[in-house]
Amino acid sequence: MGIMEADGRFFVDMASNGEDFTVLQNGNVGIGTTAPSSKFTVEDGQRANVDFQNLSVQTSDAFTVDKGGSIGLVGKYNSAGGFANFASIAGRKENSTGGNAR
Repeated sequence: MGIMEADGRFFVDMASNGEDFTVLQNGNVGIGTTAPSSKFTVEDGQRANVDFQNLSVQTSDAFTVDKGGSIGLVGKYNSAGGFANFASIAGRKENSTGGNAR
């Protein structure tokens, strides 16, 4: 259930163990934190298992070569307000062999 606080902060607490999802009045969004310091902040403990990350970007594309999740680093590039992809981080499957995840 979502709760709107008097200070304008909206949060969701699904397990009654602290705020799971927070939105501040300034638009900052946090998962695992009550005080997101940027537009999107994810806070979680260290993960011992490399198969479970703090943040996961996934694709639902068909199982094939050169598919995977990606994050684009985008910004305005001209006075007309046009946006361009300046850089990206991508995890791509290198072949179409079943079961070959790395």
